[in-house]
Amino acid sequence: MPKPLSTRPQSRPQAEREASRDSYVGPDGVPVLAGFVPGDGKPIKPSRILFVCLGNICRSAAAEGLFRAGCPEVKCDSAGTAGYHVGEPPYGAMQESLMRRGVDVSDLRARQFSVADFDKFDLILAMDQSNLDSLEALRPAGKHVPVYLFTRFAPTAGLVDVPDPYYTRDFDGCLDLLEQATDGLRRALAAAQA
Repeated sequence: MPKPLSTRPQSRPQAEREASRDSYVGPDGVPVLAGFVPGDGKPIKPSRILFVCLGNICRSAAAEGLFRAGCPEVKCDSAGTAGYHVGEPPYGAMQESLMRRGVDVSDLRARQFSVADFDKFDLILAMDQSNLDSLEALRPAGKHVPVYLFTRFAPTAGLVDVPDPYYTRDFDGCLDLLEQATDGLRRALAAAQA
């Protein structure tokens, strides 16, 4: 059975990672896309977004499906930090819950996160702290792609992690949170472009 991505010492100091998670919401209540301000001080809009969870059959696949349905002009993908389900479609119960909301993810297939993804995407969103830590442990030196918890875009939910419905069996509750975060991400992208 494939193992989760190996971890090595964090490439960014803990204090730096924690500081990058502060100030999630602007004064207008819109989540802030910190890290997207080039030298001229004007925000830029990420155009390639990667959603990451453990196995890429529930949370990250659902986030990809919800986001591409609501923001088709932005390239997105999803991956897992573990290779348990590589090549498999999203979990059946998650697909059924998404279909009840009009979102079809039957074309998706699970894949494992690769270090090359730091070059392919300009925003990486982890579904929980454990996956975020795994991603940060793999970050090559000199790669400054923002890696955030997806819940940063659902600040009123009061949650740090997106609970894994593979274990909780609460697929609709998970989708409610993912929809809230997806809406927050869309609003943040629009604000970054304004």
